Amino acid sequence: MGTTAVRIYPYVPFAAVTTRTGILINVTMWSSDSDASDASDAFGASVASVKSTIIVEILLEDLAAACTADCTPERCDNSTVRPYEPPALERGPPGSFIPFDVPARAREIRDLPAGPFDLFLRYIPLNLVDQWAQWTNEAPLSKEGPRTRQSRTNNWQETSAEEIYLIIGIVIYMGIHSESQISRHWSTQQRKDDLIHPFTRFISRNRFQLLLQRLRIFDASKFQPGQPTAPSSRRARAQPREDPMPDIYRKVNQWSVHIQETGDSFYILGSELAVDEDMVRFTGRSLETTTIPTKPTPTGFKIWILAQSGYCLRWLWHVHGKGPHGLVPQARPLPGSEAGPGLIPTQRVVTTLVALLPAAIYHVFLDNLFASVRLFRALRKQQIGASGTCRKDSGISEILVAEKEVEGRDIPWGQVHSISIVDGQDGTIIYFLWVNQFTWKDNVLVLFLTTVFRDGQELIRSRRRSTGDSAAKRAARQVFGPEVCKDLPVPEAIDAYSHNMNGVDTGDQMRSYYQWGRPIGRGGSQSIAWNFLLEIVIVNSFLLQLWGKPSWRTVKSQYQWRQLTAAQLIQQFGPSAEPRRRAYNLYAPPTHYLWAPRSGRDLQQSKGN
Repeated sequence: MGTTAVRIYPYVPFAAVTTRTGILINVTMWSSDSDASDASDAFGASVASVKSTIIVEILLEDLAAACTADCTPERCDNSTVRPYEPPALERGPPGSFIPFDVPARAREIRDLPAGPFDLFLRYIPLNLVDQWAQWTNEAPLSKEGPRTRQSRTNNWQETSAEEIYLIIGIVIYMGIHSESQISRHWSTQQRKDDLIHPFTRFISRNRFQLLLQRLRIFDASKFQPGQPTAPSSRRARAQPREDPMPDIYRKVNQWSVHIQETGDSFYILGSELAVDEDMVRFTGRSLETTTIPTKPTPTGFKIWILAQSGYCLRWLWHVHGKGPHGLVPQARPLPGSEAGPGLIPTQRVVTTLVALLPAAIYHVFLDNLFASVRLFRALRKQQIGASGTCRKDSGISEILVAEKEVEGRDIPWGQVHSISIVDGQDGTIIYFLWVNQFTWKDNVLVLFLTTVFRDGQELIRSRRRSTGDSAAKRAARQVFGPEVCKDLPVPEAIDAYSHNMNGVDTGDQMRSYYQWGRPIGRGGSQSIAWNFLLEIVIVNSFLLQLWGKPSWRTVKSQYQWRQLTAAQLIQQFGPSAEPRRRAYNLYAPPTHYLWAPRSGRDLQQSKGN
């Protein structure tokens, strides 16, 4: 059935194993020197850094049976399930809920480099790109089918770090100056008012497409077909299995870890965080692609992201059919304990992402894919506050579920109905202090869970009158009267959720504005590298200089930031890269030569005309 990669001590209490500090100590620190050597042999470089993806496996019988037959699959991926929990039977008296105190902490930006280009190069340093150039030059040529005499692969020449930087600059440039086809950037059939792209004097179209196809940001020798995946010696067979991360994610994981570690050197987190799923477009064939028809990007690689106001802090890869990769393990409860089922893998995404952050008190905002009474209790035990919308089968009270069944019929618009949950009993003392649940009648009835806000906390916000002919919207228009906008009370929990839950979506939206939108049908790792990781670098670096106090003039527009970065990459590394080979002036624009004879026959035709 299962194999052992990390020892989970069976006599450790459940809460001690699942705390953020406890599980990190179990993974990265060992009780004796012999244990430490065993751990380093088993995990290699993965144990050396807490910020890298945690890769652990434990015996199946040590895992809590969290997923039940009632857990509902999420759309087309059966490995992503929504929580199902029976409703809480015990209710506390009104006003008994004690909120968890999350100190307000604003984000801080520190130690920005001397210039904007230096900030970008921190995420893609020269030593890393030198390694990419070496791996690209050492990678074997493709063996897929016979090549024609005119194939670009036949003209392959070794690349350099300067040329790779030039390629990155061109990819960013093409995102802000898009064409219907890549070849049109080098087109000589242009009008006088057409833009002449500056990089065309440094690299030809064939060289750009060939290098972009062959560029390797991983050691290709470790991914050869037929390579043994399991050790053959008897001692090696007794050791835990090595990294089970799929190859498509292992190819980009080194750069991914570097981006997260570099961001930590500049960014000090605030207290409000958001966790959500994201999709990276990929149109080719891969075992790891997922289809979610309701997403703006329906098909591609799913990634679980923790972000703050659009700044991506941590992410986990999603393995299709298996679920999120690198989850912090949870141990089964002790025999005779009253602990119920554990968290499902979708909910453990939240606990794992928070465990990868520096130890502090946070407030996490979640949607109904994650939120449940059981998860919020577990987070509160780990000194993490949580708020979010939930579903009817998330453990919320039957009274509130009944209100949702009829969509709050006969409930006045703007009314809040709150019920606290009894967490446990110790003798004659009952604790009413873990999760607050309530409904709020807006255009629809909203089910909400929180451990941070108590009922009755409201703010005055300007609301806009909704349009439509539904019964709920007609009731809302009665509150507004003839006014289009009106200052109305809103629960503080709802207001905080509206301002912070979009942290992941904001980053996704910013990355989509000027993304290199060429569809990638071959090489899923290239899609992740250029359509996700490179975009993370651009957006995060832009937000760092926008929120911080840089020594240069702050760039207010993302378009200008991309244009500045692309121009500096092309201007600095273009002349150092291998120049394109022409039979005419190197620095003449492409439009200077509208047509040139390529053979004696063409020359005779030109003279005849």
